[in-house]
Amino acid sequence: MLTDQSGDPNAGSRPALGARSLSVAGQTTSEAGLGPSPHHIDLAHRAKWLRTNGVDTPAHIDAMASTGITDKPGRMEYMIRLTVSPAGGDAYAVTTNQYVYPSAPLSEGQDVTVRVDPDDRDVVMIFGNESTGTDLGFAQIPA
Repeated sequence: MLTDQSGDPNAGSRPALGARSLSVAGQTTSEAGLGPSPHHIDLAHRAKWLRTNGVDTPAHIDAMASTGITDKPGRMEYMIRLTVSPAGGDAYAVTTNQYVYPSAPLSEGQDVTVRVDPDDRDVVMIFGNESTGTDLGFAQIPA
């Protein structure tokens, strides 16, 4: 059984927040300016985890605001407030951060599909645009 210092038996089953990239002379590659930042790595790990384990759930975008951060492919990061409506459960509000491609924009008032972590309903990521049927670029993430 895998555990971390907290004794959590599920510690080895999902990516740890704050995952680091390869070390270069005592620095991470992102600290040396050679690779993605820990922030980007965390988002990629969350996307991969939810792609494999998340539960498709309808949601509505209540508000979104740019953080001003862009990545190399040209995506803009947003803080997005959602109302998530799980089947057989009460709707609830959650806020998440996510990068959005200009070619697959999102906007306030849209209905979307999110993937929800089955063990933590506050861990969500938008995976589809209900109004256009658009996959938001996560289909290529290996399961």
